[in-house]
Amino acid sequence: MNGKPRAYTDQVVWAGLVTMTLLPSTLAPVGRTPAGLPVGPQVVGPYLEDRTTIDFATRLADVIGGYTPPPGA
Repeated sequence: MNGKPRAYTDQVVWAGLVTMTLLPSTLAPVGRTPAGLPVGPQVVGPYLEDRTTIDFATRLADVIGGYTPPPGA
């Protein structure tokens, strides 16, 4: 965080919070870091509202630019 290394397993906590509560989530690709790594927020919606998170992620991609293949792909 803030340019400091974090343990890979720290990610499990954030994914677990959503998964354990059975909430739908969608990753919305919004760009890349200066090092070329993909960046995207996790959009979380209400229970059984999977289509809502997908729709929001689609609309966000339309505004920001969405997914772009990595160089050389």
